[in-house]
Amino acid sequence: MTSRVPTLIVHGGAGADPAEGREELRVGIREAVTAGWQVLAGGGSALDAVEAAVRILEAHPRFNAGRGAALTLEGSVELDASIMEGNHLRSGAVGAVTRIAHPVTLARRILEDGRHVLLVAEGALAFAREQGFPECDPAELITDRQLKRWEAAQRGNTVGAVALDRHGTIAAATSTGGSPGKLSGRVGDSALIGCGTYAESTLAGVSCTGD
Repeated sequence: MTSRVPTLIVHGGAGADPAEGREELRVGIREAVTAGWQVLAGGGSALDAVEAAVRILEAHPRFNAGRGAALTLEGSVELDASIMEGNHLRSGAVGAVTRIAHPVTLARRILEDGRHVLLVAEGALAFAREQGFPECDPAELITDRQLKRWEAAQRGNTVGAVALDRHGTIAAATSTGGSPGKLSGRVGDSALIGCGTYAESTLAGVSCTGD
């Protein structure tokens, strides 16, 4: 197989307001790119690269994914994420999941398990516990900034990454807290393969964001 030049694209969401801490957003994106690129530069897979990049954004309080996610109408955090590998079209996704700081990694675990594609709410949490996946206090995911946005009913954003590794494999991943003030149980396109995330190595990789 002909070796490919690795490529990585990372986005922090169409809803991110560049006038509100532009440099902080840039720093977060750079950190995500660095994490994903280190995987690709070391000969790692596109799947590992997109997961690594998105995990950084999930941990960053300025992006609407993981810690710092938008709040539901009730003021809680429910997260959606998906990941797909484009050689064999394997995918995994979670929706409306709580107590999980890195939903993209839980989605990856579903991909690897192979029994299902999308698990939501209590079913996703039960699977996480079955797999020995680490849980967190839901309060740890709520930031003061999102509380203020929730009170003001401001819009949120989504994060994601697409990578091509040197073996020619494309992978994509997307993670979000969804729309601020959403009803509990609402799952958007970020968790839906073919809508929020898609990867096929002979064609392209896609991670969507925005209304």
